[in-house]
Amino acid sequence: MSAWSGLRLVRSRDAAGGLVVRFGVALLDAYLEFLAVRSRPNTVVAVAYDLKVFFTVVGKAPGRVVAADVLAFVTAQYAGGPAQRLQAVGDGGRGCRARRRA
Repeated sequence: MSAWSGLRLVRSRDAAGGLVVRFGVALLDAYLEFLAVRSRPNTVVAVAYDLKVFFTVVGKAPGRVVAADVLAFVTAQYAGGPAQRLQAVGDGGRGCRARRRA
């Protein structure tokens, strides 16, 4: 299991009461901050969860991801590959894990 499968999403509030979503990974946090300026809070949270699933499946650091990784991930979603085996963790929907086959 890669270190990226344990990527943890942290939600908090800033001094003005606005939602702040962070992973603690500079590149991802910078992207979420950029997105927060242009989008509604629910959109930022949705994108953060999408990023969590992506990095859990791909298992690579953000700086090591290449276009082929993104295309393989999207293809796997449509074909029922590894991305289909992810499910929300029973902690109020604050994460995901690989589902075991029965």
